[in-house]
Amino acid sequence: MATALSLSQLAAAVKPGDMLGFSGRDLLSDAINLGTWGIPRRGLSHVAIVAHYHADLCLYESTTTVEQPCLIQERSVSGVQCHRIEDRVGGYEGRVWHYPLASELPPVAAYKLEKRLIKLCRGGWPYDPVGAFRSRTMLLAILLRLKFGHEDFSKLFCSELVSKEWVTAGVLETTNASKWNPNALARYVVRHGICLEPTEVAA
Repeated sequence: MATALSLSQLAAAVKPGDMLGFSGRDLLSDAINLGTWGIPRRGLSHVAIVAHYHADLCLYESTTTVEQPCLIQERSVSGVQCHRIEDRVGGYEGRVWHYPLASELPPVAAYKLEKRLIKLCRGGWPYDPVGAFRSRTMLLAILLRLKFGHEDFSKLFCSELVSKEWVTAGVLETTNASKWNPNALARYVVRHGICLEPTEVAA
């Protein structure tokens, strides 16, 4: 079993395109896990993607639960936002895992990823609660996806943002980036060798 990473080790290990997975210690996180075949306090309730903001590697995510101001929008927002990794992970109430890409993004792809994510932040891209609900691994959610679950990026939830950006960067192939929930996405990318086995962060 891999030794947990310290925050300084995580900062040295992350690369553009990597994913961080979060497992919260609250009822909402527990509900997300139960709805996506995850174990509460162990499975993933949230994911985010790493990319540059100017010279620093930062964390981009779509969420409603972070009170820290977005680096780009300079205020607390609901939707796509950017945070310093050490601030976001260091203050998190729960467990965090690093999912490194098996193959690093080429510099041009990493640059384009950064520009796309900054554009989403500056555009104030909103959070998608309906899409998040439909992404669950439950019979009702699966039926809703079959009827209504086409790709729709007018709003974004956390794993939809990550899968969308991975598809654009050529990392992930999927017919519907809007179908992925955090646990399903994490299991898939590790099983198919897109990401290496995750390492927990000792935040």
